[in-house]
Amino acid sequence: MLQSMTGYGKASGTYGTSRLEAEVRSLNSKSQDISVKVPPVFKGIEMEIRQLAGELLGRGKIDIYVNLEGNGQQGFSLHRENARAALALIRELEELAGSKGTDDTLSLLLRFPEVIQSGSVTANQALCDEALSLVKEACQTVAVFRSTEGIKLEADISVRISQIGVLLERVEQFENQRIADKKKKLQAALDSLALPPADPQRLEQEMIFYLEKFDFTEEKVRLAQHLAFFKQCMQNETEQGRKLGFICQEIGREINTLGSKAYDADIQKLVVLMKDELEKIREQLGNIL
Repeated sequence: MLQSMTGYGKASGTYGTSRLEAEVRSLNSKSQDISVKVPPVFKGIEMEIRQLAGELLGRGKIDIYVNLEGNGQQGFSLHRENARAALALIRELEELAGSKGTDDTLSLLLRFPEVIQSGSVTANQALCDEALSLVKEACQTVAVFRSTEGIKLEADISVRISQIGVLLERVEQFENQRIADKKKKLQAALDSLALPPADPQRLEQEMIFYLEKFDFTEEKVRLAQHLAFFKQCMQNETEQGRKLGFICQEIGREINTLGSKAYDADIQKLVVLMKDELEKIREQLGNIL
C-alpha cells in the first residue's frame, strides 16, 4: 500500500497544573528533514524526539512542536530571602560611601541574581516521558493520515498506469498497416529512380534490414513488463516512492523509443497520451513515501 508524505497529528495531556501539547506536521521531501521546536525544559530530550519521529515517519519534511502551558510554565516570583540579603548589602555600601538611599536602589536590587525567579517547571523523568508519549501519539496520527492519503493516491496512479496499458494495446491496430505503408513508399521511391532491375532476393533482404529499424516489438514487451512491475510494487511493498520513481524512468524511456520508431501519426498520438499520463504519475510520486 502506498503512503503519502503529507500528514498532520496533534496530541495533548496534562502534567500537574500544566498542559502539554505535541503537534507534528509532515510534507514531501527527497530525504528525511526533521525540525524540532521545544521549550527550554525539554532541550535535553530533543534528540530523543527527533529519533522517535524518524523511526515512526521515515522520509519527509517533518516539523515537531511541543508546548508547555499553565501555572507551572509561566510567571515569576520574588525570592524574599535573596532580596533581603541584596538590600542589606546595598545599605552597607551606602553607609561606607556616606550616602543615603536613592531612587536607584530598586533598580540596583533587581540586578542581583536570584531575586526574581521564573516559575518554570523543572525537568524530570516523568515530565519528559509524558512529552515523548505525546510526540509518539501525534506521529501515529500522522501515520494514519498518510495511509488515508496514500489510498487516494494509489487509486489515481493505478488508473493512470492502466490507461498507459490500454494505449499500448491500441498501438497494435496501427502497427501492421504502418509497415505496409512504409514498404509502399520505399518501393515507390526506388521505382522513381529508374534504376536497372535489382536482384529480388537482395532487394528483399535490404528491405527487411531497413524495416527492422522501425520495429518496436521489444519496446512494447519491455513497456508492458514495466507496467506490470509497477503495479506489483504498489501492492506488495511499503515506502517505495523512490523505487516507483525509477520504474517510471524506465517506462518513459520505452515510450520515447516507441515514439521515435513509430513514423506514424496515429501511433504518435497514442505516445503523446502515454506521456501525459506518465507525467501525472510522476507528479503524484513526488508525494509518495
